[in-house]
Amino acid sequence: MEDVARNNCTFLQMIDPKARCEIVPSPQAAKDSLARHIPDLLVVDLMLDEKGEIDQKTSGVAFLHYVLCHHPHLNVLIYSTNPELAKQLSLNIEKHKGGFSIVDKMELRTAFIAGASTALLGEKRTPDSFVDAAY
Repeated sequence: MEDVARNNCTFLQMIDPKARCEIVPSPQAAKDSLARHIPDLLVVDLMLDEKGEIDQKTSGVAFLHYVLCHHPHLNVLIYSTNPELAKQLSLNIEKHKGGFSIVDKMELRTAFIAGASTALLGEKRTPDSFVDAAY
C-alpha cells in the first residue's frame, strides 16, 4: 500500500521535479493534513478505510464527499482499484470547481500521469459512465 503511494510520488515528480508528497494513512489523517496545508493536488484512493487499509467500506467515498464540500477548488485525482465508487458523487464532482480526474489503478502509469496533469491544469477527466450518472 505505502509502496504504491511512494511510486505515485515518483510519477508526480515526473510532472514536476520539485513536487513534494505527503502520504497519509487514513481519511481522518488526510482531513487533519488539509486543515494545515492545501496541496496543489490531492490523490485519493477510495478503497482506504479509517485504519489506512484497503477495504470495501465507503469511508474513502465519505472523505471524497468531505473534500468536494469543503475544498471546492482543490485539484483531485482519484486513483483507485474501484473508481466506480465515486459515481454516487457524480453531481458533486460535476459541480466541483477544481481540477478532477479519475484513474483506475489497473490502467498503465501513463494514465496516472495524464490524470494528474489534467487535474493540475484545473480540468476534469472522468469515465464516460459518469456523464450518464450526473443526470
